[in-house]
Amino acid sequence: MSLKTFDLRPLYLQVVDDFIGRIVSGVWPAGQFIASETEISRELGLSIGTVRRAFDILDQYGVLDRSQGKGTLILNASGEEASRRFVTFLDADGERVAGELDLIGASISKADDAVAADLKIVAGSEILAMRRQRRHGGRIFLTEIAQSPFVPAAGARGAAALLEAAEARWFAHSLAVRMTETVSPIVADADDARVFGVPTGEPLLQLTRIIFSYDGVALERRVARCYLGQDLFYENS
Repeated sequence: MSLKTFDLRPLYLQVVDDFIGRIVSGVWPAGQFIASETEISRELGLSIGTVRRAFDILDQYGVLDRSQGKGTLILNASGEEASRRFVTFLDADGERVAGELDLIGASISKADDAVAADLKIVAGSEILAMRRQRRHGGRIFLTEIAQSPFVPAAGARGAAALLEAAEARWFAHSLAVRMTETVSPIVADADDARVFGVPTGEPLLQLTRIIFSYDGVALERRVARCYLGQDLFYENS
């Protein structure tokens, strides 16, 4: 394990960084059982207490499954399934509804003051802007504009590359563990009426969400417009 020079954080947090790097990069792929805490502590030359504390944190993040007698299993920390932890919509049975995600488009733009403040970047910085929508029960219930600080290299910004980056989202860069969300009542404009199939002026919800990594980095900002209809409910507990 290579620790960063002059890193003054506790050692177990540096170990968390190392382990998350292994997970995000695929060195520890989803579905793989990894070595025991004792074996890893020997590999890294660290105390088992330090390794165990790092594993405790990853367990809290939902990327490990530790079973007595079986070992430690790496869970899927990427893809749409991993983002279900941030779902705030329920159906009539109380089940969480993420919906089917449709990626409509992706482009490079500049962060205005509000976006820059939320993503903790400099205003005017390049960002990846994504248009998405979600379906449930055969209807679109949510449209959103998402912005990410993770932009493709300048020489790889064709339409296909931008869509690939939009599909990868934060999953190729870090591990998301926390979200803030602000909810505001709005009414449907002409575009909403067309997409949701509702009259202009119908009550909607606007959700502004910021997704954060395990170390507090803002990974994605989303502004969504949502029509719950008669079959969905909003709950953020």
